[in-house]
Amino acid sequence: MYSTTIGPAKKNVASDTRIRKKRTMSFEKLQTFDASTMVDSRISLLAKGPSGSGKTTLALSFPEPIFLIYADVNRDTVRRLAVDGGRDIKGIAVNEWNEYQTQIVPQIISRRIEASTIVVDSISFLAQVMWRDLQGSRSHLTQQDFGTGLRRLSETTRDIMATSIPRGDHPGYHIVFTTHVRDVTSEQGALLKVSPNIMGQFKDQIEAYFDYAVLTNSEMVSSTKKVNEKTVAVRSTQYKIITSPPDRYNTCKGGNLPPEIVISEGGSPFDEMNKTWKLGVSTNVSK
Repeated sequence: MYSTTIGPAKKNVASDTRIRKKRTMSFEKLQTFDASTMVDSRISLLAKGPSGSGKTTLALSFPEPIFLIYADVNRDTVRRLAVDGGRDIKGIAVNEWNEYQTQIVPQIISRRIEASTIVVDSISFLAQVMWRDLQGSRSHLTQQDFGTGLRRLSETTRDIMATSIPRGDHPGYHIVFTTHVRDVTSEQGALLKVSPNIMGQFKDQIEAYFDYAVLTNSEMVSSTKKVNEKTVAVRSTQYKIITSPPDRYNTCKGGNLPPEIVISEGGSPFDEMNKTWKLGVSTNVSK
């Protein structure tokens, strides 16, 4: 308690001194740690890119078993990696926001899901599910709805991110979210930035929750090979993970990863990034 009068207040000063001493004694009893020995053994990553750019392939190349929260309409990549590639992928297709917020997220928070990696594919489609649920049968969303939607997306994402930190005997999860993107241009048509295709303010905040935020891209490349002693042309898909885009308006969080990582068709994006991370695990998406 502090005096509101001008001049010394001996009783209050003494009281304040006792408070400070008490706080110091309490601090000395806290369990401390050596920050130099801390090792980040779990990765949280946001993969941004257009359809077909390799976002899902990147996410599902992380260590198995993988628990997939799927809200995308295209399931070809998941089917290819789970069935043809033999990857250990289990998960759930989310069609209702309430199911995600009240059932799935609490299971992740309590660490009851037996997985090494949690994947949300994609948060942009999942956000559409949330906005649709919030609007209901009404003709439009209100300003209050946008605040509610931001809180829903922020809180569930924050709670999932917290599970990348070890707790007790649980080592924590790798966390990977994917999101589609859209180009934001000026009135003259100049590219200003590539933004997550998420309605509302969350698109401007989402990267802050992750250790890494990268852009994905794919292109067809031509090469030649010998077939029955004949040289034939072969076209294949080459994926790229871009951590330092050339346009300064394209934001990414690449950390110490190389500016651009090239993955040949059938290669493991995680293994290529892990050459930098050195987490002591390896995956192979083509098995």
